[in-house]
Amino acid sequence: DYLVRGKMLARTALGFYYQASTLMDKAVTRVNGFGNSVTFRVFAVIHEEAERFRRAYCKVILTVTLLSFPFLVACIITAPELMTTLFGDAWLPAALPFQILCASGMLRMLNAYASSATQASGWIWSEVWRQGIYTALIVGLIAGLSRWGLPGAAAGVLLATTAMTILMHSMLF
Repeated sequence: DYLVRGKMLARTALGFYYQASTLMDKAVTRVNGFGNSVTFRVFAVIHEEAERFRRAYCKVILTVTLLSFPFLVACIITAPELMTTLFGDAWLPAALPFQILCASGMLRMLNAYASSATQASGWIWSEVWRQGIYTALIVGLIAGLSRWGLPGAAAGVLLATTAMTILMHSMLF
């Protein structure tokens, strides 16, 4: 997606977008930790017991949501102050894309756990074609929404990630 953004956004805007994206990635990584590797093992062991698998998956998603979403919501609320404090006033234009990308980050975390569950269940090829759709959506939406600048490109990522979340979770339930 950086290739598409690089073609669609000016160099300065791309720098702001990169900073917002990198900060969001770091926040999601910090909050998420190593949960995916642990849940994959658990899901692999219980994947043949449908009810137990469903309960475990729901507990994982509930736990991830309760632990990580408040932090990311706080990042969304404090984004302008966060950008100014961390990088200075010159980086304030990265605040709105950061806010939008944090919303996308919430869904990306859910998708990571859905991916662990689908792979543990052996539904890898079902996930592969969904990843193909996600990639096409990222490219198309960023290209189409970049005319609205940084918020448009970030909104394209959010929309594509929302679609991917729906696709991944439709496979599980």
